[in-house]
Amino acid sequence: MSLEGDGIKYASKFMMQAAWIFDDLKQSVTQLKPGDISPDFTAEGLGMLSNLMLAQSQYLFYKMANDKKMKPEVLSKIALQISIYFREAYQNSQCNRILKAY
Repeated sequence: MSLEGDGIKYASKFMMQAAWIFDDLKQSVTQLKPGDISPDFTAEGLGMLSNLMLAQSQYLFYKMANDKKMKPEVLSKIALQISIYFREAYQNSQCNRILKAY
């Protein structure tokens, strides 16, 4: 997919939809017994993937805003949200790694 023209909008939309799917799966997984959960479908792993998709989607929005020469204040707010999503994804990945050690 090209990121020219409406490509960024479509890519961002698809990433947000993927984030929603991962979050929905995360909610479903919490209803299962621990023995019924696949190692790649832990709540932490799915949370990491959801936050990663949101961060990537926001990054594309940042790229579009930067290309349109939006004000630095707007760009900094978008960048802050991106960092929050990446931090949450990282924190979830660390929880998942700790769980695998046991």
